[in-house]
Parts: sequence; structure tokens; C-alpha cells
Amino acid sequence: DPNINVQELRKWDRQKVDEKVFSKLLGSGATRIALNNDNKTVFKFNFVTSLALGNQILEEVKIYNKFKKRFSNILPKFYRFGTNWIVQEKSEPFNNQKFSEMIDLSGLENISTNANNFVTIFFKNMDYILLNLDINYIERLRKLTFEEAKKTIENDGLTKYFKSYKPWVHYFLQNEILMEIIRFCKYSGTILEDMKSENLGFIGNRLVIIDFGMIEK
Repeated sequence: DPNINVQELRKWDRQKVDEKVFSKLLGSGATRIALNNDNKTVFKFNFVTSLALGNQILEEVKIYNKFKKRFSNILPKFYRFGTNWIVQEKSEPFNNQKFSEMIDLSGLENISTNANNFVTIFFKNMDYILLNLDINYIERLRKLTFEEAKKTIENDGLTKYFKSYKPWVHYFLQNEILMEIIRFCKYSGTILEDMKSENLGFIGNRLVIIDFGMIEK
């Protein structure tokens, strides 16, 4: 039922778990649970409502319907959805090796072996910068070398916003997929700081956002 309420949905879910329809818990957050459906899709649903977080399922559905064509390369498909549930294309968890190959981290072993941590730090840094500056400024910087970018930042008197801007951060910024995630968050209102590795996954060799329900208020 597209309009099934949370209480009835929880009861229905327990029944389907008992019937072995859902075979594995894939993830859980403050208000939602994701279950393996058929090894190709995930059943994600609200198990509780929160006044602070709102209906994250509904937020994701709204964003997906608005941006699914523009950002189809970084969003998993939504096959069906209701007010409190989504049947979503299944992805694999974030993988350091796949990420290292995607962004070409050969020769950067300290980053490649801890890519999940560096990705989390990267998006947190970008979130702070974009709270203070326009995305067009970031678009300009990524087209420069690191030294040119640092000089531009200094000349513009913006060093206070770029205290953690290191060569590896600039290298990440120059990657088109990571920049697409930044663009998606900026234009959709999704909190960029929430783009930690736990909320990213891989479909084949494609990096996708598996959780984008945290919205700027």
C-alpha cells in the first residue's frame, strides 16, 4: 500500500522477515531500515517518525523524482515507492579498492588504504566551504593546478575558509564524479556533510549515493 502508515508497515515487515521474504539487514539509521529484497533491490522503509528529521523517505522520493535524469549517474534507481517505503536498486558497500581505481590513487597508498575516511573528510570540508561561498567558486578552482588554486584563494582573501585545503583535497575536487555529488547536494538541498562513505556505495564500478534523506532546513 503506497499510503501504509509506519505502525502497520512495521507489522508487515516483521511478517515478511518471518516468511524469509527479506533475507538480510543491510543498514539502519535514526529513522529507517534497509533490507535485502531479492539481491537486486533493497526495501528501505521508515520504522519510526521523527519531528527533528522529518519523513526521510518522502524527502528522498521528492528529490529522486526531480533529479533522477540530471544525476542518473550517481543515483540508484527507485523502482517503486510509497509515503514510507522505497524499493531501490541494490548497491554494494563503499569499497576502498574500487574507489582507489575510480579516482586513480596509485602512488597514494596512505589515502587508498583509508579512502573511506578521506572521502568523509573531503565532503565535510566541501560542506564548510559551500556554507560560505558559491559553488561557482569551487567550479573555478577545480580547473586550476593546486598551486594556482592556493594563489587564487590567497589573492581573494579567502584563506580562512580553506585551512584544510591540501593537494589531495584538490585532487579529489578535480574528479568529475565527486564533483557531481557536490553539485547534486547543492542543487537538491541534501546536506553535503552527510556524504560520508557509509552513505555511498557501488553499482558495478559506479559510485552512487545510497542515502540522501538529510535535507537542509
